[in-house]
Amino acid sequence: MVGELASNRDARAGEDGAPVHVFDSMGRWVAVLACLVAAISALAGMPPAATAATSILGALAVVVTRVRARSVGPRRSATAVADDILAARSVPAIEARVRAELESWSEFSLSWCALVPVVPAHDPVGLSGSALTDLHRILAAVDLSDLRPRSLELARGEAVALTCGVDSGLVLVVASPQWISEDAVAAIGELAAISGAAARQVALDAEITERRESARFETLVQFSSDAIFIVDAAGTIRYAAPSVTSVLGRWSVDVVGVALRDLVVPEQADDVSTFLANVQSLDARNAASAALRFVRGDGTEIDGEMTGANLLDSSDVRGIVVTVRDISSRVELEQQLRHQAFHDGLTGLANRALFRDRLDRAMRVRRDPTDNAPAVVYLDLDGFKALNDNFGHAAGDQALRSVAERITGCLRGGDTAARLGGDEFAVLLEDIPDDRALVELVQRVVDAVAAPMTIGTDTVVRIAASAGIATCAGEVASSDDLLRRADMAMYRAKAGVQQVVQYESAMHDVVHDRLRLSADLDTAIRERELEVHYQPIIDLVTERIVAVEAFVRWSHPTRGPLGPGDFLDIAEETGLIVPLGAQVLDVALRDLASWHDLGVGGFGLSVNVSARQFLHDDFEDVVRDALARHSAEPTLLHLEITEDVLTVGEQMAQDRLRSLAALGIGVALDDFGTGQSSLRTLQTLPVDQLKIDRSFVSLLREHESVVARSIVDLAATLGASAVAEGIEHPDELAALRRLGCRLGQGNLFGSPVPATEVLPMLLAERLMGEPHAT
Repeated sequence: MVGELASNRDARAGEDGAPVHVFDSMGRWVAVLACLVAAISALAGMPPAATAATSILGALAVVVTRVRARSVGPRRSATAVADDILAARSVPAIEARVRAELESWSEFSLSWCALVPVVPAHDPVGLSGSALTDLHRILAAVDLSDLRPRSLELARGEAVALTCGVDSGLVLVVASPQWISEDAVAAIGELAAISGAAARQVALDAEITERRESARFETLVQFSSDAIFIVDAAGTIRYAAPSVTSVLGRWSVDVVGVALRDLVVPEQADDVSTFLANVQSLDARNAASAALRFVRGDGTEIDGEMTGANLLDSSDVRGIVVTVRDISSRVELEQQLRHQAFHDGLTGLANRALFRDRLDRAMRVRRDPTDNAPAVVYLDLDGFKALNDNFGHAAGDQALRSVAERITGCLRGGDTAARLGGDEFAVLLEDIPDDRALVELVQRVVDAVAAPMTIGTDTVVRIAASAGIATCAGEVASSDDLLRRADMAMYRAKAGVQQVVQYESAMHDVVHDRLRLSADLDTAIRERELEVHYQPIIDLVTERIVAVEAFVRWSHPTRGPLGPGDFLDIAEETGLIVPLGAQVLDVALRDLASWHDLGVGGFGLSVNVSARQFLHDDFEDVVRDALARHSAEPTLLHLEITEDVLTVGEQMAQDRLRSLAALGIGVALDDFGTGQSSLRTLQTLPVDQLKIDRSFVSLLREHESVVARSIVDLAATLGASAVAEGIEHPDELAALRRLGCRLGQGNLFGSPVPATEVLPMLLAERLMGEPHAT
């Protein structure tokens, strides 16, 4: 029918192709009527003038009609229209610009237009009802190989279909409420040709973009750091990217046809099947992932993260896209972070958090309420702060690592050693045979820690440890309770002579008492409530006073008079010994200066110095400042140190002693013979006194002491003086004289007295002249 309409449309046109339909326009009506009037006039014999006028009027109407018909078309130049349409980047955009162009034409009314394939995939947007029906009717008769326009008579007006070129596959259909002139059809044909060219350009751009994307994808796959596979639903690899070689150490061609599950460790093969089933349960927009261990071509294993996307329904892929990323470095970092979170960074031991976690777990799974397990051991290093202060943090860190190794070397497989912070360590024992075996194990740990260790290249030091043990014997409410008990036992060990102490219920009160006493001592030092007493040092031949030794005393406001043994260990433990020692030195030098000002001069002063005080950074400055403050003569001052100063830091001690000796200050080794100093060490130290401990002097009451004689002889060999301590009986004095010991002190000659009693004692001996040699 569409073809018939096209033939009839051609028949109704004149020679010049102008349409002559009675409903075409007013000009056509006038032309037809004028021709009829002219014919009637001629037949009726009317005057020639009337007939000629009527003919001229009809001719003018025809001319006007032709002019109006030919005026249908674009108002812009063909180049402008073409540039506008060719600039569109999609078929809908081309259609929109064609519609806008048709709507701008003069003497042309547009009903609708559509730029569609001959067989449209879907109905054009904006068309419905009769317009959509007319569109399908005209498309049914279109032949892309036939470029002639096809027309369809509409209920009102006409629709024309023009192919946009064989290569484009598109048809431009234009509908108008009027009959469309041949000029308009020709102009619409130009629009169709331009639309076809624009559509081909859009298609070409899309193809170029697709090829670029494809090339980009291939490049990304080629140089991707991830291994990329395409597997079928069963998990068989159908494609492997070249990146598989760098990730898994396998050639891509070698894994095609291999099951994906064969690339992981055997124990995780089923996990791959589970992973693939999970992927297939998802759509293409969602992905699944799993962490697995993959086996490389050389047999080594890596940690991998496998991600899969379900593209089985994709016509381009028809498979599951799987990527494998090597995450070994990330897993290693995560493991390091987890280790750091629960282990001490310096020693590698468990930290406080991990120790508490394991202790809590051990308390929860405690098998029998009557069982003593688990047990906790607290260890605290003695003298570590002095070592750290004087040798530096690097040396302190080395010592802590060595201590950690010694502790773990004594433990069993199921035990946990931890560093809680600073120089505090703890051990968790979950399997305890009995209390005896427990104490023996802890004693082995303490002995191992106390063995000599080398710091740096050749510095040998010794660090003792105090250990407190707490078991679950009796009522233990929680792990915190157990830790507190071990802590109390450790403090008891530091305060006593035993290095290993097991918790007893009475310790609770003792520990609290020590804490209160420590707070009171701090206050007493700040308020300068401590007193200094003095004991004379005697020339054993003449029995004359040659010096006095300073001893600290504390008159506690509620406890009464306290001797050094009641609070010095607390001072050492808390570090208060440093300000306390500085205060005693200052007071003693002040008293010495006052006695000299009163005319009693020339005798010496001995002041005890603890290892912690001696090795403190500012000790030399403290001594110099005190001497200068009281204008005291350095040669009258003796500093008494114990042998443990040498074991904590031999080189540091030697350097400091030489520096003090250069000032003229004397040095005495107190309690000599009870420590571990060597003859080699003594030969290198500027020591001018060796003090014989009371334990050796007391033996002289019954028989001659070999140790006392050896010390006297050693002092003479070193060019130093031997000073006997704790002389309480005349027999001891007689024996010392026979041994050749020149100096001594003890209750036989006088106990320590306040400073106010020293001057009368000196005056009584008439020591107003030259002092005796020391």
